[in-house]
Amino acid sequence: MRVLWLLIVTRVLAQAQVVWTPIYFEGNNQVDMWTAKAEGCRCSFDLSRQDCACCVKEGGCQCGLHSPNRCSQCGIHQYCNNMCNITLSSRNLYEKSRKSHGQIKSPSVEGPAFCWYRLLPDSGQRVEIQIYRLVSVGRFNGTSCIGGFVQLVSGLDSIPRALDGQICGADERFAPPVVIFEDRGAATLIFQILERTERSQFLAYFSFTPRNGTQQQPALGFQSRGGRRIEHTECDWVYQDSWCRDSGPCRLASPGYPGLYGPNKLCKYLITTSSSHTRVRIKFHSLSLPPKDHCSTDFVKVYHGSSTSSPLLATLCGNRKQEVVHAGPNLLVQFSSGPLVSPFHYNGFVASLDFTERPVTTQPTVRTTVKSTTRTTETALLSDALWNSTGQPPCELLYYSNQSRNGLFDSRGLLQESQQNCSLIFIGGPTDLVFISLANYNLRPTSCRSFVELYDGYSKNAQGSLIKRICSPIAKRTRDNTGRFQDRENYISTGNILQLNFRRSVPSVSMENMEYFQGAFLFHDELLHGTPTPSSLCDVEYRSHTSHSRGKLTNPGETEIYWTVDGNLECIQRLVPSVNYNICSRAAAWYTNP
Repeated sequence: MRVLWLLIVTRVLAQAQVVWTPIYFEGNNQVDMWTAKAEGCRCSFDLSRQDCACCVKEGGCQCGLHSPNRCSQCGIHQYCNNMCNITLSSRNLYEKSRKSHGQIKSPSVEGPAFCWYRLLPDSGQRVEIQIYRLVSVGRFNGTSCIGGFVQLVSGLDSIPRALDGQICGADERFAPPVVIFEDRGAATLIFQILERTERSQFLAYFSFTPRNGTQQQPALGFQSRGGRRIEHTECDWVYQDSWCRDSGPCRLASPGYPGLYGPNKLCKYLITTSSSHTRVRIKFHSLSLPPKDHCSTDFVKVYHGSSTSSPLLATLCGNRKQEVVHAGPNLLVQFSSGPLVSPFHYNGFVASLDFTERPVTTQPTVRTTVKSTTRTTETALLSDALWNSTGQPPCELLYYSNQSRNGLFDSRGLLQESQQNCSLIFIGGPTDLVFISLANYNLRPTSCRSFVELYDGYSKNAQGSLIKRICSPIAKRTRDNTGRFQDRENYISTGNILQLNFRRSVPSVSMENMEYFQGAFLFHDELLHGTPTPSSLCDVEYRSHTSHSRGKLTNPGETEIYWTVDGNLECIQRLVPSVNYNICSRAAAWYTNP
């Protein structure tokens, strides 16, 4: 028996990726799971007798006077003759039998009949059910069970739920077993016969499985990594690239994986990035859905965007696995299921997420300076406070408007690990203003030993004024826990130069504790594109005395600095003529002098 069970596990792992808790018999000749021999041992109810069952040493207890030749699991052995309407407590069973798993053998009943089995996991455990035998338990009509069923529902109410999965069969031996997981705490297994039968029964194993595995006892149910369930939803999740980098590759799966997924589900997995240059790689490691004639109801779809109205990138059904690689900032994975499909072994999908940064085309000019008393005005832009104690100069990165008008910057791709001080200097043309938007940053030490400074103009001495100083310890993410963009941190210069200074107290030693900042920049030509309105995102005014006399209105939302806007980007462009000026338009707008 032990060899057969191991062979079954190996076959299923290779073909359908179903994994369950292995439950072994103690020896090849024992009567059942808890009875080693039917007789030959002292009876618990009469110590003078030696004709009772011999139980498995660890976990088995004699059933008593009414069943002297049988054993059952210690803690529930009082239900030997009528295993119906009982509570299975993980903590109680482990104290009595030293086992976190066991067998449910329902009574052989004449229908109609009803039994419930309440399963109480301990902290950190999930409920697992393996159904391997049904005798006269309803029939499957192609879409649902009629006449009877076995069903696992969440909670302690023994009320059947028509929309949840129900298992049925006139005479079924499931090999592999039908595997069902419940991750949300206590659960109730329902056995109901709705019609007249001569003998109805089911056999199953149960196990209280750890949610987070250990080396001694690995977890078999799915463990989400990097994702967070959205409150007040049954199966919607959000995944952010920053969470995945912190905890390793993210993992997502259909509900109940690797067990049977429920019918009539619609689950959404929002995948978000903190940079428009981040590419998302979704790799489906396992896909087990019904055949192609069910593709209209059971499928996985991947969209480029945050809703199902976004462009469709891929549709998966059946067992066709693939990889999807696409850029953010948002991707949506949608899982849909229809009615259950016999033979009840389709277990959905499991996938991993990897995030990679695309090369940024906007590269700053790198200038190495030499500390001396004869530095020129240009090479003396950096504050003396930014020179480190070794006397080595910090890095100095220059962004010129005549090289790129907008783009992204990320210290993780700009600074070497040994560099503690760096300055990014954005230098526009004579009529340019500089927009800066900080999307993400992580400054770890206490007491402002690391910081980011923004200066309107050069930071050297009094050549520029401090706009903002961001002191450690502090961290900012582009998105909140639901995947929505948080309030933006936007800054604008009054002239054509803006300087950003970054100081980190110690060099980074790993990706996990790296200090960094990330954002976007835009050079805004006030003469061509209007004067920005204070405290607005993209509103501008075209004034006849500060703008060209004619020009073209353009869409500002195409630039990198606006990529973190949720929903529609609304911009107001006001045309403010001076006295004796009129406004004329011809598929565009410009000023004319009458």
